Amino acid sequence: MNDKIETVELAALLSNNPTLKAVLNPESIGMFCQYLSVSEFKAGEQIIKFGYPAVELNFILTGEASVSIDQVQVKVLSEQDIFGEGMFSDEGLRSADVFAKSDCIVASLNLWAYESMLFNDSDLALKIKKTFESLYEERQQINQAREHNEAPRYLALIAHDTMKESLNKFVNAHRDLVERFPLIATGMTGLELHHSTGLIFNRKVKSGHLGGYQAIGAMISEDDILGVIFFRDPHSATPADAAVSELSRLCDVYQIPFATNPASAAAILKELSADRSR
Repeated sequence: MNDKIETVELAALLSNNPTLKAVLNPESIGMFCQYLSVSEFKAGEQIIKFGYPAVELNFILTGEASVSIDQVQVKVLSEQDIFGEGMFSDEGLRSADVFAKSDCIVASLNLWAYESMLFNDSDLALKIKKTFESLYEERQQINQAREHNEAPRYLALIAHDTMKESLNKFVNAHRDLVERFPLIATGMTGLELHHSTGLIFNRKVKSGHLGGYQAIGAMISEDDILGVIFFRDPHSATPADAAVSELSRLCDVYQIPFATNPASAAAILKELSADRSR
């Protein structure tokens, strides 16, 4: 147990967890907490690593965490969220990475503590097992349905080489709005934004001069893009100017917001955010 959180305090924090409240009374939650360990993570630290054994069930007590697959963020977890329920499935290895999105505190039940619980309090252990087996199956069904039915619309972030620093500054200044959207970027722009801002992209395409502009253009025609922020260098021509012009034309055809500088990008972000909240 973390020195900063005693069992009684941990029980108080978890007493409002919807999943636990549905199956355990306050006394049982207190008993359950005796088997948990508590860890603190700084923003950016890894909590779970893809491919490692699935031997821990986790509860976020404070802060936020980011779930990513192949370096693409798929979900943000916050207080009272649960992850790692695959411990109670036939899933042998972790299927995603989890990083602390902010400083956070996580309570964990590992396999060895669960076996101790099974030996000391089999009724509680079996109730926990049944609860999180069901949660795992439920989430698997939801994920499968989402993958089959849901087609997210992305905010595209692109910049000429000379404008990448400007885009980095813009994203840092408007991160709270940018992170609200599924994100896509051309190759080097996405890589540099990830390194400089920690931003995680939901999808990526090749660099613009290698076909990335055309790939995003095709997504526009399929209604997969909700806005394009493209910081272009107004002072120099590039070999890909024709592809850039075609991208701009497609945005006009399909009525997709297209921003080429910080002022217009900020206006687009504000409007798109307002649309999502309506």
